[in-house]
Amino acid sequence: MKKQLSIWMMIIVMACLFVGCGNKKTEEALFELLENRLLENRLSENTAEISPEKELCGQWKHVEGDTKFSTIEFFDDGTYTSSHPNLKGNFSITDNRIKLEGYLVEDVVETFEVVGDELHFLYDSGGIKCTF
Repeated sequence: MKKQLSIWMMIIVMACLFVGCGNKKTEEALFELLENRLLENRLSENTAEISPEKELCGQWKHVEGDTKFSTIEFFDDGTYTSSHPNLKGNFSITDNRIKLEGYLVEDVVETFEVVGDELHFLYDSGGIKCTF
């Protein structure tokens, strides 16, 4: 809805500028409003948040710490694979918790964070459990 209003506002402002409203100050104000709206839209598109699922996509290699696998790879269809033979399947994220479904093993649920190009699994009490 907000985006539709922005588009309609830009169309109205451009129509006023194209036809001319007879008042130079009004035309300048409308032109400035249009410029600001276009810049605002461009900035909001460039700073859109990346979902945690998208942020995790790709292969992660174990660097240090306690874990059951040396590599894990997440895909944008909500699946993952790992170097552990039974830890492959679907994953889901709720807040900062990831649930890794597996075959013939209990699901693995970890608290996680992505910092730069590192994936951290965290202890529930705080602190880094392992780094990828």
